[in-house]
Amino acid sequence: MRREGLYSSHLTTWRRQRKQGVFDALTPKKRGPKVVVSPLVKENRELQAANARLTKKLKNAELIIEVQKKWLRCWATRFRISRSTRRTDERRLGVG
Repeated sequence: MRREGLYSSHLTTWRRQRKQGVFDALTPKKRGPKVVVSPLVKENRELQAANARLTKKLKNAELIIEVQKKWLRCWATRFRISRSTRRTDERRLGVG
């Protein structure tokens, strides 16, 4: 690099300038006309996003409730004790 006339001090200076933002003017700019978004369009997009988010949340809540109902039905029938079983248990324990 010395043969080209570049020294470490040049690199240090360039790095410092880059950090300070001196070279930002050299970065390419986006070409074409600037896109102006109407406030109504912006609000519409935000409301649609919020609606989609809340719809997803509602579907998840409904799914959870459905699973809880099925789980309750499943376990309630499993642990339901018939009258005859209760009577034999009471006789064995001497309650009654």
